[in-house]
Amino acid sequence: MILRYLKYQLISACVVIMSCNSIEEPIAMPGTSYYPLEMGKYITYSVTEYSHDAFLEKTDTTYFWQKEILEDTFNDISGSLVYKMGISISKDSGKNWIFNSFAIVEKDNNSGIRTENNTRKTILGFPFRELKTWDVNALNVQDTKLARVKNLEKSVTTILGKQFAKSVLIDLGNQVDPILTNIENEVYAEGLGLIERKYSYIETQPGKYKSGIEYIKTIYETNWE
Repeated sequence: MILRYLKYQLISACVVIMSCNSIEEPIAMPGTSYYPLEMGKYITYSVTEYSHDAFLEKTDTTYFWQKEILEDTFNDISGSLVYKMGISISKDSGKNWIFNSFAIVEKDNNSGIRTENNTRKTILGFPFRELKTWDVNALNVQDTKLARVKNLEKSVTTILGKQFAKSVLIDLGNQVDPILTNIENEVYAEGLGLIERKYSYIETQPGKYKSGIEYIKTIYETNWE
């Protein structure tokens, strides 16, 4: 009887330990709807750049608009469908546009990819999971750059006063110390794609004016809706 009781207690203890040590796997979602691709669709962004000059001890601010439109499709050497994106710049709120460059964008069930300036990058890694990471530069020769999923399916209410029902934050860097600030992140909305990008690389030596660049790109207009 005592042996049976001890055996029962041992089994119960093992169950409790296993339960305490188990880690619940974050819920996964496909994520491909956060990187939609369709001919003729475009997004216009308002862009603000701050250029900090330590030598001149001043900051120059530049405002412009950037339009990204899916202009054409073709099949690459593997037979996969890809999209050619035309990128134009405006200095007068979109009244006049000047062609800037092309990008190639594509996706499958595993990733969203963008090729620009002859550099292919894994912009998004599917399926999404909270805190999932991947190497943005896995498809090129640049140094490893980790992206991390955060705030999965959170609403965003601060972009032009417009609420986006579902969004995801991609953390591409977050280093802040007394000398260097290096912050980079992107926000994607379901059914739209990129709606905001922030980048900051600033060096501040003790007693000196800061040096570096800050950049924010925010959705302004689109025909996705």
